[in-house]
Amino acid sequence: MAPETDVISLEWHGDALVVVATGAVETLHWNLIEQAADIVLDPLRGQSAPLVVFDLSRVSYFGSVFLALLLKCHKLVKIQGGVMVLCGVHGHAFELLQTTALDTLWAIYDTREQALESIGTIEMARKQPVSRPDLSEEHPLATEHTPETSGTSKLIEEIKETADKFAADGATRGDLKIVARSLRELRYAFKVFKPYRRQRKVTVFGSARLQSDHPAYQQAVLFGRRLAQAGWYVVTGAGGGIMEAAHVGAGRMMSMGLNILLPFEQGSNYVISDDEKLVHLRYFFTRKLLFVKEVHGIALFPGGFGTQDEGFETLTLIQTGKRDLMPIVLVDEPGGTYWSRWQEYIERELLSNGLISEEDLSLFKVTDDLDEAVDEVLGFYTVYNSMRYIRDKLYMRLHVEPPEEFVESLNDEFSDILVK
Repeated sequence: MAPETDVISLEWHGDALVVVATGAVETLHWNLIEQAADIVLDPLRGQSAPLVVFDLSRVSYFGSVFLALLLKCHKLVKIQGGVMVLCGVHGHAFELLQTTALDTLWAIYDTREQALESIGTIEMARKQPVSRPDLSEEHPLATEHTPETSGTSKLIEEIKETADKFAADGATRGDLKIVARSLRELRYAFKVFKPYRRQRKVTVFGSARLQSDHPAYQQAVLFGRRLAQAGWYVVTGAGGGIMEAAHVGAGRMMSMGLNILLPFEQGSNYVISDDEKLVHLRYFFTRKLLFVKEVHGIALFPGGFGTQDEGFETLTLIQTGKRDLMPIVLVDEPGGTYWSRWQEYIERELLSNGLISEEDLSLFKVTDDLDEAVDEVLGFYTVYNSMRYIRDKLYMRLHVEPPEEFVESLNDEFSDILVK
């Protein structure tokens, strides 16, 4: 049997190699794995970061031998710094992949078109100047996120002293319940997020009521997928609608959730349910703190009161300097008007009446173009890393050293707020 004709055939789509498996894979023997793997990998040898799509649409059943072939190909592609995805997985093949947890090693798409679109997105991202997703703010300077423990004992003592003062104040049981619950929620949430603080994250807000056939839902799926492919974790409220869509796109491994416990019991979506990166919270204010504190970007899709609330609060925090600068992108469905009309209201009623400044419009970006939305988030940190106020000094952490002429222009333009 010749694996290249009976088991595997190769097609090129741009820079991506599509490996088409046939129903004959069930007859593949252990002694042919190396030969079949060579057929896949020979055209890729010497390539940097190869892109591979394994098309299994003609396969309804395969056993451990073909599974071993997939693993071998994936391992070697990964060693070369490449990406390998699957498409057309169904029937027994899908069940086998799920039970072996291979879906955590690469993305699985329904059709070849979706897989090629994903591959094209990855290739485009490689050519764009985007920041590394693991360069969070703790790298350039020591911050409160570092493992440094000096001074923490004093802060813990302050917390204990404050607790004792509640007793001296004769605080009511209701007040104490709020404080105790809030402290427990924050401690637990910080514990969950701490191992992931070196990795950049984006919070996605949007309606829980939109179904999977809605264009905004589908746009959120693509957005979550693109950010996860770039190495960003996707944080949502863990519910349905837009929250579920962003998690569907990102996949379980790159999803984090902050679920709110409501009287009518909002359950977590199937992607993040029972995951160790899911936090359940009783209070909206602790949840809202985490949505903004623990991430490096915000994406808002169409939604109701809650989405509007989160959007305005995030803008207020950044406008007033209570939260460091970060990208805020308001994403419409293709051709949609939800956020474009919102911007019209902002300009007509707030800006024209002097309630905000012209500069405040630069705090957010409205778009219905997925590429623009992704670029706004990924491109934000190519030069800028983070900022920190320490006493009377503002530290700007950058990935690129600014030219002297640029620094001089900053000194001139902002001389009115400079101490020296």
